[in-house]
Amino acid sequence: MKTILNILILLLIPIFSYSQEVGYIADEEVIKSDVKPWIGLTSTEYQGVYSLGFSEGSYDMALFFANGQYHGQISFQEWGDNGFPIFKYQNLENVKVKGNKFLSNKYNGKFIIYQGKKGIKINGGIGDYEIGVFHESLVDYFPGKYPHASLTLLSKYTLKDMTYFELKIMRNEIFARYGYIFKLNGKMDKYFKKQGWYRPQHKDVSAFLTTIEKKNIKLIKSFESRKP
Repeated sequence: MKTILNILILLLIPIFSYSQEVGYIADEEVIKSDVKPWIGLTSTEYQGVYSLGFSEGSYDMALFFANGQYHGQISFQEWGDNGFPIFKYQNLENVKVKGNKFLSNKYNGKFIIYQGKKGIKINGGIGDYEIGVFHESLVDYFPGKYPHASLTLLSKYTLKDMTYFELKIMRNEIFARYGYIFKLNGKMDKYFKKQGWYRPQHKDVSAFLTTIEKKNIKLIKSFESRKP
């Protein structure tokens, strides 16, 4: 589900392997004449997960529309000291969608249709670009029982009838999605180790949390404190 990011490979492969005016989709060179603009009809049409990059420089970019604006995050893998891949995440800032244009602090580009498939054309260094394949569902990217805790700001009306245990699971599920390591043999450790998607890898995931998730964690905790 999560793929591998290596920024150096992402930037250097297009420069040295082909000409400067090239793009990639998976490991194939893009046919420029097959790239057409994708003009969305609604503000939410572009939300989903886009698979980008080349070989070990590949990564996923999740875009979702919440509370009147787009939010973005990239997920990638780095090799750990033990030789196994470790999932990491980086949040995009100043994400904007204007027409079919995509803007952020890290990546800019356009939403396109390539050979009949929806995707995104991301501008790279020195005129290069690559094309990411569009996957409509965000369910696999935000797994668990309460994915909306990562996708939109929660309200007190959503939480008021939930039990203490439900609130605790909802809050900790946000951390679990990023591979947080819970106290060994504790309730959360036992619960999430039963979830097929959970991969305990990090002692601290605070740098991965989005603004939405941070606000939701704070709100959920306030409701937990009111429960017996």
